[in-house]
Amino acid sequence: MIVIRPVAHADLEPLVELAGMAAGSQYDQLIHSGTATFGGTLDVDLLGGFVPVDGAEFVLATYAEHTGAFSSLDFPSLPTGLTWLLRYEPNSLVLTSTSRLAGDIDLDGDVDRTDAALFAPHLGFATGAVWATGDFDGDGATTLGDLALLQANLGLVEARSATAVPEPSTVIALWVIFSAIVILSRHRSARLEGGPIATDRQFTHLAR
Repeated sequence: MIVIRPVAHADLEPLVELAGMAAGSQYDQLIHSGTATFGGTLDVDLLGGFVPVDGAEFVLATYAEHTGAFSSLDFPSLPTGLTWLLRYEPNSLVLTSTSRLAGDIDLDGDVDRTDAALFAPHLGFATGAVWATGDFDGDGATTLGDLALLQANLGLVEARSATAVPEPSTVIALWVIFSAIVILSRHRSARLEGGPIATDRQFTHLAR
């Protein structure tokens, strides 16, 4: 099978094809001994009628270290209740199909004021963000898009954690919005003052 193809021109995209759970024979995997540089759009396709189940994990790449993040993600649809999660690990790029709720930072099965409090300080992270820092859509950044996902799920509980008690979503939503605006304003001020806010979104080679 084709490994994640290097991006040599602006009209090409890194492509991953998933047809099963076996790396190399059923899904594409890049093995790189040096620094992998991510950028552009990551395109993932399902082949042969393959449909990942909850918790299915695909190690798309291994490397000594990495830099950058994909600026956009083109993922196929999953069955109702599942979503894709892309993780930039220190030595691997991992794609998972999961039923976790967007916004559930602490992974306790619900989205509540604790998750909102954990999310607020990270809003505006431009690169290197993960689930634990509020990157719910897997694009490597914690943005207003992630805030919208958290707000949409406030008060929701996973089916597997049905004993949890939802909290008043309206009150929490107002608190999250206020906190997010404060945090985002601080990040914008840091940019104006020359603070270390990363903004690199260049379309680069996947691996060098």
